[in-house]
Amino acid sequence: MSLGRPSVLRARGARPRDLDGAPWGRFSRGVKPELGTILKTGATAAFQVASRAVGFGALGLGLNIVLAMGLGPAIWGLTEVSGGSMGGHGGGGIGVVLLAIVYWKSLLALGVLLVGFPVAWFMVGQKHGIQVAIRHIVAERKAFLVEYLIRRLAAKLQTPAMAERINQSGLRKALNEMLPGYLAKLDNMPWSLRKLFRWVASRLDVQGFLLGIVDEKQLRTVDADVLCDAASEKANQLLDEKLLSASPALLWVLAGVNAGVVVAIAVVGG
Repeated sequence: MSLGRPSVLRARGARPRDLDGAPWGRFSRGVKPELGTILKTGATAAFQVASRAVGFGALGLGLNIVLAMGLGPAIWGLTEVSGGSMGGHGGGGIGVVLLAIVYWKSLLALGVLLVGFPVAWFMVGQKHGIQVAIRHIVAERKAFLVEYLIRRLAAKLQTPAMAERINQSGLRKALNEMLPGYLAKLDNMPWSLRKLFRWVASRLDVQGFLLGIVDEKQLRTVDADVLCDAASEKANQLLDEKLLSASPALLWVLAGVNAGVVVAIAVVGG
C-alpha cells in the first residue's frame, strides 16, 4: 500500500503560499525577481561603499603625509628641549620612553595627522558611500520598496494581538500606536533589508504617510491591496530622492577640522 506524499507537500498546480500562510497574489509573484535585483544592486552598492571608504581613507592618508612632511620643522618645534635635557640618560627602552615623554607634543601631532585623520576620512567616506548606495537602491526600486513595506506592515497588523487592538480602538489609533515601535525593529523583515528601511524611516515621515492613506481611504480594517495601491500611487511623495540625497556637510566639517589643525601646528610650532 502506498502511503503517498505527505500532506504538507504542495499538490501539482496549487498556488504557493507565503510565510504567513496567505496566497502570494500579484505582489508575491514579483517578490523573488525583485529581491534578486535588489541583491544585485546591493552588490553594486557594497562596492560603492567600500570604494568610497578606501578612497577617502587613502586620500586622507596621502594628504596628511604631505602636510606632515611640509610641517616637519613646526611639528618638532612644538617641543622645547634645553641643551642638556637629553643628556645623561641610558639607551634602550628607557631612552625610547624618555624621548616619547620629552617629544609627546610632536608625537601627538604626528599621530593625529598620520593616524587620526586618515581613520576619520575612512569613516566619513564609508558613511557617505552608504548614503549614496541607499539613494541608488531607492531610486531604482521605489515602488517595490513601498509596497514591500506595506505588505510586511499588513502582516504585522493581521496578527491576533493587533487584530484585537484594532477591534477595540480602531485601525487608525492602533496603527498610530504600533508604528514607532515597528519601524524601529522591523522584526518581520530579512535582516538585509532592515537597515535600508530603518534609514529611510529615519529620514522620512513614514508614519504620517501611512496614516494619511488610512484617512483618505477611510479604512476601518486592514486591506493590504488598498494600502498598496494607494501607497504605490504616492511612492514619489514618500521617497523623495532630494530628501535621500547624500549630504556633503560631514565631508566639509572634517576638511575644515583637518585644515584647522594644520594651521594650528604651523602657528604654534613655527
